[in-house]
Amino acid sequence: ETVWYIEGPIPQDAKVVLTYSGKIDMKIEDVEDMSQYGLDAPSVNLTLQWDNNMYTVKLGDYNSIIGGYYLNVNDENTVYVVSSSVYYALDKSLEDFKLTDVDEESEALPESED
Repeated sequence: ETVWYIEGPIPQDAKVVLTYSGKIDMKIEDVEDMSQYGLDAPSVNLTLQWDNNMYTVKLGDYNSIIGGYYLNVNDENTVYVVSSSVYYALDKSLEDFKLTDVDEESEALPESED
């Protein structure tokens, strides 16, 4: 299991990932056994800090019948079903979230030869 941290302001690219949290397809409440959703050994396990709040996000099994992944937040007894796009947005390495500096010369367009 790889553990990584981002300290300091969240880069804009990572903020885009956090907007996926609004894409909940289904909510399953009063869950007693997280293993039936693959959340006892999640494939993605993130800890995020937003302002002074900490969030633990776990992504479990894929359900091909309903076409989504199981997600749990803060080990609460609620499981959410989210689309594959949420899974793939969060299943990243630290390198995927880093902003990269682009060489200004490589961005410059060639001058027109009128």
